[in-house]
Amino acid sequence: MKLLKQSVLNQNVSYSENVIQNWIPHMSMSIADHNSGAALTAAQVERKRENNSLVANYFVNPMQDLDYIVIEAMLKNTFVGTLMNAFTKFIVGTGFRPELELINPDQENDQNNIDELKNNQEIITHLQEIDRQLDTNTPGYQDVSFVEKIAALIDTTNSFNRSSLMFTYEKPVKINGKLYKQIPSGLKFAHARDLGIIEVSDRWRLKAVQWRNAYYMVPSTDMIYLWNPLISAKYHNAWFYDGSMVLPMLDAARVIRKIIGVDFPAMAEATWAGMFILTVKPQGQEQSQKQSEYTAIAANLVRGGPNVLMEDPEEVSFNSVDFSPKVTEFKDLTNFLIRYCVATLGLPQTMFFDESASNRATMIGKIQLAISTVINPLREQFGRQICDQWYQRWFELLYKDNQEILQKFRIKMVWDDLHIEEWFDKIEAVNELDSRKQLTDDAYGELTGIENYPNKVDQNAETTPGGDNKKIKFGDEKGNSLEIKQKKGDRVK
Repeated sequence: MKLLKQSVLNQNVSYSENVIQNWIPHMSMSIADHNSGAALTAAQVERKRENNSLVANYFVNPMQDLDYIVIEAMLKNTFVGTLMNAFTKFIVGTGFRPELELINPDQENDQNNIDELKNNQEIITHLQEIDRQLDTNTPGYQDVSFVEKIAALIDTTNSFNRSSLMFTYEKPVKINGKLYKQIPSGLKFAHARDLGIIEVSDRWRLKAVQWRNAYYMVPSTDMIYLWNPLISAKYHNAWFYDGSMVLPMLDAARVIRKIIGVDFPAMAEATWAGMFILTVKPQGQEQSQKQSEYTAIAANLVRGGPNVLMEDPEEVSFNSVDFSPKVTEFKDLTNFLIRYCVATLGLPQTMFFDESASNRATMIGKIQLAISTVINPLREQFGRQICDQWYQRWFELLYKDNQEILQKFRIKMVWDDLHIEEWFDKIEAVNELDSRKQLTDDAYGELTGIENYPNKVDQNAETTPGGDNKKIKFGDEKGNSLEIKQKKGDRVK
């Protein structure tokens, strides 16, 4: 903290840069009496428990504004920002959508479940209409899509520790011919630095969040509030606040920033411009005269051009200096630190850095493994939070007078993956699976991603699943080709 104090007093020291380079984020928070605001000791906490009044109604953010400044600088000025953007892209994929789910599905007759979901798809249509109206721009004004706002919400939550989308109600939203004032017509992004304390109920359910732009506590019913409970659980007293995924990368990011911004430019100047020592016997007798002569000589030297010294050659000597900068070692260190940053997210480096480390098949396999073990759990977690505060909330509002529907269905949020494999790769894998035991047309269409596949094939035609040695080859004018094994027989319907 000494450097921080000096930077405030000494105008020659940049305060913000000092914070970015030297501030060490740390989590700290004490339990306070929600009536008086005074901090409580461990003994006082025990006495509060006896009186059944320990339930904290207000919490304080365990991260400080200085922490946010450091994290923001690393995101803006280093590879970490690009890394977190790519990480968010894998989570969000190509978008998301609401999907209807049975609360108590029929365990014996799956066809009944399929029919129930198919016959009530108008519920999803109504929910998607809310999203569509959010994406409709008002003439003369510009906005971003709902998907982009959710992506920003997730990115900020992962990078800092939480974020929110505040509801606005400029006009009622019309669904199925009925106007709803309770459904927001707009969403305002609230950055983690603009969010203050939170209020929870006695059951520790989120009630309200302080927002600097509003100057009061905003009810949780007027926002989508996102945080990461899995990370939050690791930090003491950080429930509903979370911790930053960038913190483990902080030291590495600082070193990378110094290597690229300070060390590499210095190496470039020393290596390519060259360094030398020029020794001249001064003509002046006094020290000041000698210093003046040295200064004049140095000021008149031109790099890369002719130089003339009005001195006796016997009294001048020139020596080149080779500092031999460790360029390769610094490059290897930078690569290692970048790989370390990727590793802190629990992901393979081929997803973001050095794709040459794997061939195409191996790289796709690693990415698919990372999606199933790291990305999908985050999707389930974020999807559940967002869905409860958005799709499920409006589903309960739209059908509040139809308890039969509310007791039968619930809404879940489904993410659409990025396309990381070619269609031919998928077909080959499905055909290999089909060669073991024939798939139904419905299953085959679902696995290959061909919509309405059963209606696009001749049900009386011969099938050619993999199996025998005979092969059939498909191709196009671009040179793409695919061979599948042939086995005669009728595909299972």
